[in-house]
Amino acid sequence: MMGRDVGANSERFKLIAALPSRFDSPNPKNGALMNFKTLTTRDLLISLAAGLIVVTSGASAAPPDMLLQSANVSGSGNTLNVTRVPVRDSTGKITYKDIELSFDVSNTGVVTLGAGSPVVTTSPSLNVAAFRAGIYKDSLNRHVQVSGPSVLAGGRTGWTMNWIAPGAGAYFNATWATGAVTGHPNGTTLTAFGITTTTYSWGVIGSNNGFLANWFAAYVFGAAQLGDVLTLHYFHNDPAENAAWVFTRCPAGNLC
Repeated sequence: MMGRDVGANSERFKLIAALPSRFDSPNPKNGALMNFKTLTTRDLLISLAAGLIVVTSGASAAPPDMLLQSANVSGSGNTLNVTRVPVRDSTGKITYKDIELSFDVSNTGVVTLGAGSPVVTTSPSLNVAAFRAGIYKDSLNRHVQVSGPSVLAGGRTGWTMNWIAPGAGAYFNATWATGAVTGHPNGTTLTAFGITTTTYSWGVIGSNNGFLANWFAAYVFGAAQLGDVLTLHYFHNDPAENAAWVFTRCPAGNLC
């Protein structure tokens, strides 16, 4: 029985191999085998402890590193921004860093790292504002796909809504971002509409054909979510709400 256990589990093999030899008893056919009938509780505990040392002594912590393939990269001019870089320490703990690199270009075109670069700061906490990705439907059983979050500057998250069914030829697309109006990706449009409140996460309609009349492309809406209910609040061309569109999230990511 013990021989079968050893064959099935290499860790048990290491454990048994560490047992003191004084528990061996000769066997003319198979050589020295363990005689577990002679083990006392104290002997067994000592042997188990020795085996654990053998099993765990070879373990080593992973070297610290960065997972740049999971970061967000953007650039402008001579500056490169790498945001939400996962940084793993020797214990395996992951924190997120934002890295800004500035470059200098000489008269002969030689590129060098600018003075004071790189600048490394801790990434701000993400603001998802209770939004959830998935398939949603409205009161007329029209379905949309909500995707996100994408990571934006300043801890904001971005979300996208696209029509999926039913209705041949119909389409709808909209995007929104969490966070304050100041510094918002659509800040210029929000200012033009007179939007100042942070009651909603603000966005702009990308396209609309056959979904709702008077919900025009490039106009502003505010998104809010409570549980499985997502509501888009439409603002026509001023800070007064013009209409609302309510969706309910489908279970299990399927049409419902």
